[in-house]
Amino acid sequence: MKTNIMHKFLLKTIGCSVFLIIANIQAAAQGTWTKKADYPGRFSWSCADVSLNGKGYIGAGMRNVRDWYQYDPATNSWTRKTDYPGTETMAPVAVACNNLAYVGLGGDKEFYSYNATTDTWRRLADFPGQVRHQAVAFTSGGKIYAGLGGPTVSTGAFSDFYAYDPGTDAWSQIADFPVPRVAGIGFSINDVGYAGCGVDASMATISDQMYKYNVATNSWSAIAPIPGPSYIGSVFVLGNYAYAGMGICDVYPNYAVWRYDPAGNSWSRMADYPDKINCWDEGVGLAINGKGYMGLGDAMPNPGTYIKDFFEYTPETAGVGEQKNAADATVNVSNPSGNELRWTAPGTLIDKLIIYDMAGHIVLKQSKPASGLDISFLHDGNYLLEFHTRTDKKRVKLLKTKSMDH
Repeated sequence: MKTNIMHKFLLKTIGCSVFLIIANIQAAAQGTWTKKADYPGRFSWSCADVSLNGKGYIGAGMRNVRDWYQYDPATNSWTRKTDYPGTETMAPVAVACNNLAYVGLGGDKEFYSYNATTDTWRRLADFPGQVRHQAVAFTSGGKIYAGLGGPTVSTGAFSDFYAYDPGTDAWSQIADFPVPRVAGIGFSINDVGYAGCGVDASMATISDQMYKYNVATNSWSAIAPIPGPSYIGSVFVLGNYAYAGMGICDVYPNYAVWRYDPAGNSWSRMADYPDKINCWDEGVGLAINGKGYMGLGDAMPNPGTYIKDFFEYTPETAGVGEQKNAADATVNVSNPSGNELRWTAPGTLIDKLIIYDMAGHIVLKQSKPASGLDISFLHDGNYLLEFHTRTDKKRVKLLKTKSMDH
């Protein structure tokens, strides 16, 4: 969505000033970003993006550009495919479902499926709601859910939501989203749909609100608000986590990337997007073969500068085994543990402590940790502690349970 250019420029300029003030607020970098081949399309903002069969597909961006490109991570190369056939391409939604991509709602009611195997498009039943831009979409139970967005590129916001059934090629209206929003994000984790962020109808308030949709009860429930609220941002999902970032944000730098953990209903800051000068809004976010990708978009703080950079994100992981026979790391941990983690390390200086969840993702890094560390933010369950000394490290499994505090 292109908002009023002056309004958007002011937001970006103010935002960058805020970013400089809070630049010293940093989280431990988690994961790594790697530059990949630039996107070759003509315009590179507000594009549709989707992953199918181990490859990424991006295109159909602003100014009615219908280019459709395939990205192959194995060869780090782009291939032009059959153009998107829609009439309008003003920030359409795109999701993958049942080995097909579904694209539409980019300023008209048209909705299409894309078959990557045959490189063909098929016109489907039109979207039943009002024409809109910058809507959001997610999948759940073999259906596509789409809604929110705005009636024009600069004003207004909707709250209505609809479900599309590929089996019947039919739409049905579901419960409205709790608040009108435009230019938000939508994603699915383990077949559960989520939506939120964006701005209100006045284009003045950036929202940190996020909601989960319950198909069985046709209802929305609030989840933890995102610490770095933004609009026209990007999101991808890896395993049990969603990664959201970029866009226009008035709290944290827009290059911050946040990971949502539904099991703990919590957000954690990951490794920042690497290009902190040409960080962007209206870009793309997708996952391919266990890695995330972000890029393209409209440069900040210079509206109208189109970015074609494309970066790959590799989450930081660790094996979940317990390391034994660490030569100089003698660490005895009180286990199980409650909200306070205690240990003794006779004659050993602990330089760093890293705590992993059992999926191998970092949940805490602490330099020069002291025994008695507060871990109340961790949910009950198993974790892996990694104690680092100057020359070695020791891994210890930990059971964290609140029952130890009673």
